[in-house]
Amino acid sequence: MNSNVDRSRSAALSWLKSDHEAVRLIAADALIRAKNFQALPQLIGALDDEFLLNRQFAYRGLEMMLDIDLESFGYRFYMTPEEREKPSARR
Repeated sequence: MNSNVDRSRSAALSWLKSDHEAVRLIAADALIRAKNFQALPQLIGALDDEFLLNRQFAYRGLEMMLDIDLESFGYRFYMTPEEREKPSARR
C-alpha cells in the first residue's frame, strides 16, 4: 500500500492525471456530478484534454455545473490545440 497517498482529497483528482483517457473521462464526470467546486482548476484543465470526447464531457459538464456558455468565451471542444490556446488564456 502506498503511504504517500493523500486520502483527504478525492481520488478522482488523481484520476484526472491518468494516462488512460477513459479514466480521465470518468474522473471528470464524477467530479462534475458531485459538483466539486474545489476541483474547478483541474476540471477546466480537462477542457484541453488530448481526446475530443473527454473535452466534450468536460465542456458539457462545466456548462451545466456553472450555468455558463463556454462558447461565449470562444471555446469549442472540437477546436485544435492551437485554436484552444486563445480561450485558455482567458481562464
